[in-house]
Order: sequence, then structure tokens, then C-alpha cells
Amino acid sequence: MNNCGFFPGEVGGSLLNDFLTLKDMQPYWEYVGFSYWQAHGMEGVYRRSTFVKDGLMGKVAEFHSDDYIIWTHRGMPDEEMILREWKAETDVMKHRFLLLSAESGRSPRTKSLWFGFGGYVEVMRYRIGVPVPAKFKDLVFLVDKGLEYAAKGVGVTEIVSEGGEVAAR
Repeated sequence: MNNCGFFPGEVGGSLLNDFLTLKDMQPYWEYVGFSYWQAHGMEGVYRRSTFVKDGLMGKVAEFHSDDYIIWTHRGMPDEEMILREWKAETDVMKHRFLLLSAESGRSPRTKSLWFGFGGYVEVMRYRIGVPVPAKFKDLVFLVDKGLEYAAKGVGVTEIVSEGGEVAAR
């Protein structure tokens, strides 16, 4: 097995090349709020989203959700490692991992950290064209758009003009 969850000679060989084109789409990933990430032999992109709960007296709570889109991994062994060894982080309620693969996995696998008080880890293997549960549709949309832009050879300037105005960060 190579480093993207594909077995040599498997039908998914063209998928491997498609997914690896995402690696070269760094301007796209930055545009949609992700940055390069690698750890434990895996490689992909990462973002942290912040959620704020306001009340009459101002901010009541703030928590984060970490999203990972991983194109270089060992398949099931890395999926198991994430579920077994991923640690809770302060104020992070959810860690979502989308492992791009030639084979789809079972529906998202979830593990609670400290009985849910430390948040949750969710892992899902994604194969292009396979139906996706609602909780991962936003990440899959970004992967599919990235692949579409890569296939067209579209640069970031075209992405901006196609999408309309962009709010300043």
C-alpha cells in the first residue's frame, strides 16, 4: 500500500493522482481558510473554526472545531490511530478528519474524549462520488471544488471573480 490509502494496481490509481493535485493547490486552500498540515506520517490541510455564543451580557462561551482534509495517509491504520490516540485540546469541541481514499469507509466513526467533555473526534474516508453524511458535506464540497478547479487549471484570481466579493479577513 502506498501513502495515500491506495493499494498498487487498484482501480483508484487515477483517484490517487486527482487527490495529489490538491497538494499543489495551496493558494486555493489558503483562500478557503486552510493551511498546510502534516503529522504522524499524514499530510493534508487544516483549519480551525471559532464559534462564539453571545448573550445579553456579551460573550458567554467560545469554542473551536478543527477540520483536517488528509490526502497522504496509510488508510485504515491511520484511521484507527486517530481514533485511538488523538488527544483533547482546550476549547476544541470537535476534530473532523476527512481521509481521501480510493475506498469509502463506514459512515463516520466517532470517539468521545473524556465522555464528551473533551470534545469529539470524527473520522471518515471519502471516495469521489460516494454519498456523504451531512456532517461532512462542507469538507467534501471543498475537496470536490478543489478538484474541479485543478482540472480546469483555474487560478485563485479566477476563483475570487467567480465567487463574487470577498470579505476582508
